[in-house]
Amino acid sequence: MRGSKTAGFKCGGRDSNPRRPTPEDLKSSYAIKIDYKELRSDFIRWLEAKGYSKNYIRPMLNYLDKYAPKIRQPMDIVELCAQVKKRVMEYSLRALLNFAEEILGLNVEHLKRAVPCTQSGVDVKRATMDEIVKSLMIVNEKASLKYKAVYNALLESGLRLSEVKRLIENVKAEKYERHDGFCIVEIGQFRRVKLAYYAFISNETLEMIKAIDESFNEGSASRYISNVLGEGVVSWKYLRKYAFSAMRKLGMPESTADFVQGRLPKAIGGKHYAELLDEAIQFYPPYLRHVRELRAKAMATA
Repeated sequence: MRGSKTAGFKCGGRDSNPRRPTPEDLKSSYAIKIDYKELRSDFIRWLEAKGYSKNYIRPMLNYLDKYAPKIRQPMDIVELCAQVKKRVMEYSLRALLNFAEEILGLNVEHLKRAVPCTQSGVDVKRATMDEIVKSLMIVNEKASLKYKAVYNALLESGLRLSEVKRLIENVKAEKYERHDGFCIVEIGQFRRVKLAYYAFISNETLEMIKAIDESFNEGSASRYISNVLGEGVVSWKYLRKYAFSAMRKLGMPESTADFVQGRLPKAIGGKHYAELLDEAIQFYPPYLRHVRELRAKAMATA
């Protein structure tokens, strides 16, 4: 009807002059199809290139392989997450969507919003000094040389178990610098947006690592600490928390403790980096003295 305000609206029927879809339309939510099975091999290569560790990739693949998602719309994600109420599925789907966005060039923001964000909660558990001493006693009595070196390196450095392999490799390659009673080992390991620059360890732990003639596997080490050494041994996760807390109590600035433990973003300026390294060299010795006192107490109590 000419002149009517509703003349431009279609009430049913077919548009007799449809607009030709543009490339952007083809990337829109109406054209999306993310078939995990078809993308699996490229997705794995992308994860590895992004620096995800094998222990992070493995559980993602286990769940994605089992349920093989085909994603076209947000409800596909909602239904899958309702069926599989696991955080691992949530972060697996986020990784898959990030891959689709970055590599396939798809607009997946509406799909990302459909992925639940289950909070894991704040872990307030902390290891006590007595628990650390008891753990060192057990390690001294039961652990092989390799795991004795690993456990002491974790306590001294406050690093993650995933960074120990690089530590061992670089000690063997003599990529370290000796200081008064301790040494600084190059790590340079990226974890997505974080980077562990160095490992700070004692000279005695350095010598134990040099004597290791076996390969290191993160999964095996984690199982050894929990299963072979037993429940009485503080896990690497709580060693890391204990180390940070003790460093702070002994006067190390928070940003320096973050630097020592590989918790700073990799995109920091050169001047700030140099200042943090100088501070770490200055403030690390009191923490190392504390660790040595704990070891001496463990030896005396045994």
